Amino acid sequence: MKWKINTAWIPVLALVLAVGVIIGRASAPDASDRGGFLERGEVPRARVGSSSPEVSSVRRVTGRSVFDGVKAEDFESIAREAADSPDEIGSEAMLRVLVSEWAKKDALAAIAFAKGLKRDDLICDALLQMAQSDVEGALNWVASHGGAPGQERGFLMAVYQGMAKKDPVGAIARLEQLPVGAQRDELLSLTVNQWAKQDIKGAFSWLETAELTPQFASIYQQVMGNYIEQDPDSAAAVISEMASCESKLSFAPQVACKLAEKDVGSALEWVHELDGEERKYALMGVLDRWAGGADGKGALEYVLQNSDEPGYGSLLETVAFKIAQNDPDELAGVMASMGEPEQLVAAQHLASVYSMSSPSRCRDWLETLEAGAVRDRAVERALGTFRSSNISLAFDLSESISSESLRNAQVREVMSVWMAVDAQAAENALADSSVLSGAEKGSLLTELHNNLKPNDFVIPAGSSF
Repeated sequence: MKWKINTAWIPVLALVLAVGVIIGRASAPDASDRGGFLERGEVPRARVGSSSPEVSSVRRVTGRSVFDGVKAEDFESIAREAADSPDEIGSEAMLRVLVSEWAKKDALAAIAFAKGLKRDDLICDALLQMAQSDVEGALNWVASHGGAPGQERGFLMAVYQGMAKKDPVGAIARLEQLPVGAQRDELLSLTVNQWAKQDIKGAFSWLETAELTPQFASIYQQVMGNYIEQDPDSAAAVISEMASCESKLSFAPQVACKLAEKDVGSALEWVHELDGEERKYALMGVLDRWAGGADGKGALEYVLQNSDEPGYGSLLETVAFKIAQNDPDELAGVMASMGEPEQLVAAQHLASVYSMSSPSRCRDWLETLEAGAVRDRAVERALGTFRSSNISLAFDLSESISSESLRNAQVREVMSVWMAVDAQAAENALADSSVLSGAEKGSLLTELHNNLKPNDFVIPAGSSF
């Protein structure tokens, strides 16, 4: 029997649909998060900044949840309607919110519903909520329903994240009772990271008395990563005082990026106080944000005027890549004013973007370039796209390369692709070529035929599906 939705809850569902995409995944760690909690940058001991409020899993309207008026027994019919919806995106957003909110009122029912759907991610959402009000119940459920090792790992991570939201000190105390090993390390890392998100001061206070174990550095990285996100100005002052070390090298670009997002000028002033590799990578972070913003041309001008900066080539690559992605015509317009080394970098990035976005625009732009190394490298980069998307254009462009050795190599690559899909058309194009001699054409065809490997693309008949 198909479940019918109670019309009294239509306003609730409408609101969930409106905000679900934004908030639907806020209540529990994503699958990707559950496997990568140890992959943050490195960190120094820092001055403690102010804590930032945790974002609620459901937006509040005048201090009340939109689900406050929904009875626990009514959630199942709403959730089943959402699960049956043909709108996959809307359904997913609704389910994540509904199960999370349902678990606040009847966690075991919400978990049973998610289990019936065979949705471990929804079970994790429910366990996260359950752990904030009934820790023992959540841990007991995992102990009796954990399933395979991978499932139990994900469930435990959800429980400890929920515990950390409610009582991080208590969560860590529990973890310290677990056997030493990889599981405890992972759960401790997750718990402290969650703690740092909602109370950076408390997390730093714990670190000051924590035992110096092999895991300490990675946990410290996470806490400092949160500190940089929350208070980059204070973090910048801390990092400026650090002696040159691996931690400083890791933190400097993180801080530089955050400072540049607010004010490029201030970020540059801070970076200029750094030395060596720290300065190089921090400046790369500033330029990445600068070039990706509204004043990308300003970032390019800065790089070109500071060619004596350490790592100049990498800085130029960073800026050229960003501008080519955001405003390729802007970069194309100033390319002629650059030196040849800079033109080579800009041309290759432009060729990548133009060949992907507009073959005709790419061909027109290539025709504006003078014959030589810059155009050759741009054509070579464009061929990487056209060999699979426009083979006849790829052949024409490969013939236009000035360098004989590069031209022959690219013609051979294009022909090897073309021969595999349309040998007759490839041979006709080669026969009409005016840049290769008869002997070169014959030698190339012989080589291609000898190396040609047959493909058999078998597609099942309709009756076999």
